[in-house]
Amino acid sequence: MPPLAPPPADQLSATELLRMALEQYGVDLWFACGFTVEDIVLLHMASSFGVTPSAFFVDTGRHFEETYQIADDVRRIMGIEVRWVFPASHDLDDVLARDGATTITSDTACRRRCCEVRRLGPARRALEGARAWVVGARRTQTTIRQTLAAVEESPATYGLPRYAPLADWRFGEVVNYARAKKLPFHALYRRGFMSIGCAPCTAAPRPGEAERAGRWPFEQEVEREAGQHLSGIWPGGKP
Repeated sequence: MPPLAPPPADQLSATELLRMALEQYGVDLWFACGFTVEDIVLLHMASSFGVTPSAFFVDTGRHFEETYQIADDVRRIMGIEVRWVFPASHDLDDVLARDGATTITSDTACRRRCCEVRRLGPARRALEGARAWVVGARRTQTTIRQTLAAVEESPATYGLPRYAPLADWRFGEVVNYARAKKLPFHALYRRGFMSIGCAPCTAAPRPGEAERAGRWPFEQEVEREAGQHLSGIWPGGKP
């Protein structure tokens, strides 16, 4: 009798899905880490399996000081070394010469070009040689993420299987896990932030708003993505 096929990814718990991915890809499974509570929970889950996770952080050069502080906490408290990657200097020179430094907070096209240079390009380079990767994206973060797949492979995922083990978790569940395990906790969450990115483009949402309403708040919700969590590249085409 042939072995039973594994259940669909969306029927697996976060730990089951992550364990399956680690068993399949090992050190070639890379964790995208922005030092958010979701990312830290996933690193802890991987570590609990006796695995040293392969992780990378895209340092855009525009992060909050608190992000750098928690990066040190993760290294010191959790003992996890996260690889740092940076924008290519020539690309950064070009986009700054074209758009300046402040238009990203008022012009969507400029913001997308900034994200392409500071976030997406470095992430592509970080994933060279990877066979799959893990993100902390969740369906309740925005309307556009409601259809987020637990496992997806598309142009937006750089052609690699991308795992989102926390896809069906709510923010409170992630926070409760982090507190129960006494994990490092980004200081901005205590100031009302629910999603943390670059400082010029991130604010705390107002009461009743979606979790990511503070990301690029001058934009329509459908546009509020850097790009790597969309099915496809950009809703209106590549920047």
